[in-house]
Amino acid sequence: QNGKVDDRRFQSTPEERLSIVGGKRAPQFYMPSYEAEIPENQKKDSDIISVKAKSFADREIRYTLKAQGQGAGTFNIGPTSGIVKLAKELDFEDLRQPHVYSLVVTATEDSGGFSTSVELTIRVTDVNDNAPKFELPDYQAHNVDEDIPLGTSIL
Repeated sequence: QNGKVDDRRFQSTPEERLSIVGGKRAPQFYMPSYEAEIPENQKKDSDIISVKAKSFADREIRYTLKAQGQGAGTFNIGPTSGIVKLAKELDFEDLRQPHVYSLVVTATEDSGGFSTSVELTIRVTDVNDNAPKFELPDYQAHNVDEDIPLGTSIL
Protein backbone atom coordinates (compact mmCIF):
# COMPACT_ATOMS: atom_id res chain seq x y z
CA GLN A 1 0.00 0.00 0.00
CA ASN A 2 2.35 2.69 -1.21
CA GLY A 3 4.99 1.64 1.33
CA LYS A 4 2.87 2.67 4.33
CA VAL A 5 2.31 0.46 7.32
CA ASP A 6 -1.22 0.27 8.61
CA ASP A 7 -0.89 0.98 12.33
CA ARG A 8 -4.35 -0.33 13.05
CA ARG A 9 -3.30 -3.78 11.99
CA PHE A 10 -1.11 -4.15 15.08
CA GLN A 11 -3.56 -2.79 17.60
CA SER A 12 -5.28 -5.02 20.11
CA THR A 13 -8.58 -4.58 21.79
CA PRO A 14 -9.12 -5.86 25.32
CA GLU A 15 -11.64 -8.66 25.52
CA GLU A 16 -14.65 -7.87 27.65
CA ARG A 17 -17.29 -10.28 28.78
CA LEU A 18 -20.86 -9.19 29.02
CA SER A 19 -23.21 -11.09 31.24
CA ILE A 20 -26.86 -10.72 30.49
CA VAL A 21 -28.86 -11.24 33.61
CA GLY A 22 -32.55 -11.89 33.24
CA GLY A 23 -35.00 -10.83 35.85
CA LYS A 24 -35.36 -7.18 35.06
CA ARG A 25 -39.04 -8.03 34.72
CA ALA A 26 -41.53 -9.08 37.32
CA PRO A 27 -42.85 -12.64 37.14
CA GLN A 28 -45.88 -13.10 34.91
CA PHE A 29 -48.96 -15.21 35.60
CA TYR A 30 -50.05 -17.54 32.82
CA MET A 31 -53.60 -16.13 32.95
CA PRO A 32 -54.77 -12.51 33.33
CA SER A 33 -57.14 -13.65 36.13
CA TYR A 34 -58.29 -16.94 37.63
CA GLU A 35 -61.74 -18.28 38.52
CA ALA A 36 -63.00 -21.40 40.26
CA GLU A 37 -66.40 -22.72 41.29
CA ILE A 38 -66.76 -25.12 44.20
CA PRO A 39 -69.74 -26.75 45.92
CA GLU A 40 -70.38 -25.83 49.54
CA ASN A 41 -69.67 -29.43 50.60
CA GLN A 42 -66.10 -29.34 49.24
CA LYS A 43 -63.83 -31.09 51.74
CA LYS A 44 -61.43 -29.05 53.87
CA ASP A 45 -57.79 -29.20 52.64
CA SER A 46 -58.87 -30.17 49.11
CA ASP A 47 -57.20 -28.56 46.09
CA ILE A 48 -59.26 -25.81 44.46
CA ILE A 49 -57.09 -24.36 41.68
CA SER A 50 -53.45 -24.07 40.64
CA VAL A 51 -52.25 -20.50 40.07
CA LYS A 52 -48.85 -20.31 38.36
CA ALA A 53 -46.44 -17.58 37.33
CA LYS A 54 -43.28 -17.62 35.20
CA SER A 55 -39.96 -16.16 36.32
CA PHE A 56 -38.01 -14.58 33.45
CA ALA A 57 -34.82 -15.06 35.48
CA ASP A 58 -35.52 -18.75 36.17
CA ARG A 59 -35.77 -18.05 39.88
CA GLU A 60 -37.97 -19.84 42.36
CA ILE A 61 -41.31 -18.14 42.92
CA ARG A 62 -43.09 -17.81 46.26
CA TYR A 63 -46.86 -17.37 46.37
CA THR A 64 -49.00 -15.55 48.93
CA LEU A 65 -52.77 -15.18 49.11
CA LYS A 66 -54.83 -12.30 50.48
CA ALA A 67 -58.61 -12.05 50.80
CA GLN A 68 -60.34 -8.84 49.78
CA GLY A 69 -63.21 -8.15 52.15
CA GLN A 70 -64.68 -11.19 53.89
CA GLY A 71 -63.09 -14.57 53.64
CA ALA A 72 -59.74 -14.24 55.39
CA GLY A 73 -58.59 -17.71 56.43
CA THR A 74 -61.04 -19.54 54.17
CA PHE A 75 -58.37 -20.48 51.62
CA ASN A 76 -54.60 -20.91 51.68
CA ILE A 77 -51.93 -21.33 49.01
CA GLY A 78 -48.88 -23.56 48.78
CA PRO A 79 -45.95 -21.12 48.99
CA THR A 80 -43.97 -22.87 46.24
CA SER A 81 -46.67 -24.88 44.43
CA GLY A 82 -49.26 -22.15 43.82
CA ILE A 83 -52.04 -24.61 44.67
CA VAL A 84 -55.00 -22.98 46.43
CA LYS A 85 -56.71 -25.17 49.03
CA LEU A 86 -59.86 -24.87 51.11
CA ALA A 87 -58.81 -24.06 54.70
CA LYS A 88 -62.18 -24.39 56.44
CA GLU A 89 -65.65 -25.81 55.97
CA LEU A 90 -68.17 -23.87 53.89
CA ASP A 91 -71.92 -23.47 54.41
CA PHE A 92 -73.91 -21.74 51.68
CA GLU A 93 -76.81 -21.08 54.07
CA ASP A 94 -74.59 -19.34 56.64
CA LEU A 95 -75.23 -15.64 56.00
CA ARG A 96 -71.83 -14.74 57.50
CA GLN A 97 -70.08 -16.54 54.63
CA PRO A 98 -69.96 -14.92 51.20
CA HIS A 99 -70.93 -16.87 48.09
CA VAL A 100 -68.17 -15.18 46.07
CA TYR A 101 -64.63 -14.76 47.37
CA SER A 102 -62.33 -12.15 45.82
CA LEU A 103 -58.69 -13.00 46.46
CA VAL A 104 -55.33 -11.63 45.33
CA VAL A 105 -52.44 -14.00 44.64
CA THR A 106 -48.96 -12.46 44.67
CA ALA A 107 -45.94 -14.15 43.08
CA THR A 108 -42.52 -12.98 44.30
CA GLU A 109 -39.16 -14.09 42.93
CA ASP A 110 -36.62 -15.39 45.44
CA SER A 111 -33.50 -13.22 45.74
CA GLY A 112 -34.84 -10.69 43.30
CA GLY A 113 -37.70 -9.03 45.00
CA PHE A 114 -39.74 -8.62 41.83
CA SER A 115 -43.40 -9.45 42.34
CA THR A 116 -46.72 -9.34 40.55
CA SER A 117 -50.32 -10.01 41.54
CA VAL A 118 -53.41 -11.50 39.94
CA GLU A 119 -57.08 -11.67 40.93
CA LEU A 120 -58.66 -14.99 41.87
CA THR A 121 -62.44 -15.32 42.17
CA ILE A 122 -63.93 -18.39 43.87
CA ARG A 123 -67.69 -18.95 43.70
CA VAL A 124 -69.44 -21.26 46.15
CA THR A 125 -72.50 -23.14 44.88
CA ASP A 126 -75.39 -24.44 46.95
CA VAL A 127 -75.84 -28.15 47.54
CA ASN A 128 -79.07 -29.68 48.81
CA ASP A 129 -77.55 -30.71 52.13
CA ASN A 130 -80.54 -30.13 54.42
CA ALA A 131 -83.03 -32.95 54.94
CA PRO A 132 -86.70 -32.03 54.54
CA LYS A 133 -88.58 -31.32 57.80
CA PHE A 134 -92.24 -31.76 58.62
CA GLU A 135 -93.95 -28.69 60.03
CA LEU A 136 -96.07 -30.70 62.49
CA PRO A 137 -95.02 -33.71 64.57
CA ASP A 138 -98.10 -35.74 63.56
CA TYR A 139 -100.47 -35.83 60.59
CA GLN A 140 -103.78 -37.74 60.45
CA ALA A 141 -106.46 -38.09 57.83
CA HIS A 142 -109.95 -39.20 58.88
CA ASN A 143 -112.81 -40.58 56.84
CA VAL A 144 -111.22 -40.69 53.39
CA ASP A 145 -113.56 -41.90 50.66
CA GLU A 146 -112.10 -44.65 48.54
CA ASP A 147 -113.23 -43.08 45.28
CA ILE A 148 -111.87 -39.53 45.71
CA PRO A 149 -110.04 -38.21 42.64
CA LEU A 150 -106.28 -38.47 42.49
CA GLY A 151 -104.51 -35.38 43.80
CA THR A 152 -107.23 -34.47 46.31
CA SER A 153 -105.84 -33.13 49.59
CA ILE A 154 -106.84 -35.30 52.54
CA LEU A 155 -105.35 -33.23 55.36
